[in-house]
Amino acid sequence: MEMVFDKTKMCKEVIYTDIKTGAIKALVPVNVDGTEDKERKTLFSLIAHLMTPQGPVPINASSSAETLEQAAETFSETINTEIGEMVKRAEQMQKDEANKIIMPGAETSDVPLRVI
Repeated sequence: MEMVFDKTKMCKEVIYTDIKTGAIKALVPVNVDGTEDKERKTLFSLIAHLMTPQGPVPINASSSAETLEQAAETFSETINTEIGEMVKRAEQMQKDEANKIIMPGAETSDVPLRVI
């Protein structure tokens, strides 16, 4: 496999934070000379950490915002939706694991079983 850097899709990464809740990462398109490429849209992603007894869990969500202001305005709703989806996926994984039947002598994965 050969990695090839695509200089036509370069962006600079700019992080904005409110210092308590999370951060908004802006991927600002740039030309090869480092000047901003006005022909392409800035992409925004949202970053937060959910504190749990086991430690912080990173939450990342893409944003359809077209401006930094829109990304900031929709931050809470988007992150909370992502947290809800993560909880649903975790609950489904727990249900799936609970429904597995382990047969003596059957091959099992290398992942040790853990009782929660």
